[in-house]
Amino acid sequence: MHDIGSRVKELRVERGLTVEEFAEQIDFVKSIIWSYELGKKKPSVNHIERMAEFFHVSEEYLLDGDQKVS
Repeated sequence: MHDIGSRVKELRVERGLTVEEFAEQIDFVKSIIWSYELGKKKPSVNHIERMAEFFHVSEEYLLDGDQKVS
């Protein structure tokens, strides 16, 4: 089963971005991205919105895997 962290990592890797590059592009601290991808923290609503916008996916996709394209 995929969670938000694994979906974020999958999308990041599909784009060929390192954690550092992704964090820089969306103005997050890289440790936050790591914590999401490792499932140690859940992103805030604002962070979900920003990541969905960056990846051009729906927020629902990040949350539950449905409706990938926004």
